[in-house]
Amino acid sequence: MNRIDIDLETLKESKRGSLGTLLDKQGHTSIAIRNKDNLIKIDKELLTRIGLFGIKLDKDLKAYNNRKIELLNHLDSIRDNFKLIDLPHTEIYCNNVLVGTIGKYYEDSKDIFQIMYLDEIERQRKVIEALDIFRELELNKIVYVDIHTGNF
Repeated sequence: MNRIDIDLETLKESKRGSLGTLLDKQGHTSIAIRNKDNLIKIDKELLTRIGLFGIKLDKDLKAYNNRKIELLNHLDSIRDNFKLIDLPHTEIYCNNVLVGTIGKYYEDSKDIFQIMYLDEIERQRKVIEALDIFRELELNKIVYVDIHTGNF
C-alpha cells in the first residue's frame, strides 16, 4: 500500500475542498472527496478532534487508529485475492496519524437503492454481482457490516 503525508493545514482544509472536489453525498464517518480518478476518504472523527485538540490522540483514539492501520495492512496482504473489489491503494497520514485513504472513484456508480429503477434483467444481474462480491469477501473471511444504500 502506498502512503502519502499531508500537513495539518491541508487536512483541516480538506472539508473545504483542499484535496479535490467534495462529493454531494457524504458518509457518516468519512468526508468523501473526488480527485480525478480517485476517491479520498478523510475520517470525520479524527478531523473533528484534530480541529479541537491538534494532532494529539488520546488513548481511545490511538487504539481506534491502530485498529484501522491493522485492518488496512491485513487487506493489503490479501489484495491479490480480490478480483471484484478495489481496495484502497493509498493511506493518508498527518504527523504519523492515519487520517484517510485513497481508492478508485467510479464515475457512473449506482448505490443499491438505484438498482430498483433498472429493468428486471439488469436488476437481477446487479443482485448476482453483489452476491458474488459477498462470496469473495466470505472466501477471505471478511464480513462486511456497514451495508446501506450510501455504501453499497
